[in-house]
Amino acid sequence: MKLTKPIFVLAGKTLSGKTTLLNYLIDECHMTNHKKVEKVVTITTRPKRPGETDGQDYYFITNEQFDKMVKENKIIAPREYHVATGEVWKYGIEKGFENEYEIPVVVTDVQGIKDLKKEFGAHNVIVFYKEIPPILQLSRMMRREENDFREQVRRVIADEKDFETIWDWADYILDDNDSLQNDAEFMIGQIDYEIDQFNSPYRGYYI
Repeated sequence: MKLTKPIFVLAGKTLSGKTTLLNYLIDECHMTNHKKVEKVVTITTRPKRPGETDGQDYYFITNEQFDKMVKENKIIAPREYHVATGEVWKYGIEKGFENEYEIPVVVTDVQGIKDLKKEFGAHNVIVFYKEIPPILQLSRMMRREENDFREQVRRVIADEKDFETIWDWADYILDDNDSLQNDAEFMIGQIDYEIDQFNSPYRGYYI
């Protein structure tokens, strides 16, 4: 099967600002009539947070629905987390998403990156990593409007282990001191470059 475009990933620890950055990037591309960068809407079984919209932030489904999709081999990178409340939250990416977006950007973690590279080929998945120092992560956690403080702490602690090998997988590093505008401009430039490389007649991208 031939992949017609690269898959882009934006990874970052909890509260690194990756979602805010991706939304800003999408708005910038829209306003400048640039190529259509789009967030890949992934699947989760966790409850919606305040302000989230089904089909825009995530596809919110039940654990039973998720398990059925996994059994039918319809999900890439299935993950599950045992959270502080005792619940199990599951995440995944529905297969076939690469055909639904002009320039797809997936927000995921290191294991998700590995699974995407296995699915599409290592050189077809381009990874941006947004840094955040622990002190800033904790500061943002204190200000976040979320009911379960224990769950926020669990995610911050889990990030230290989950992202310890990100340097082996990231193609581009976004410094924590850069502005949204600088990060977005850098990403646009590198996305253009990677698409040009992908379409080069000297590279074959078959999976």
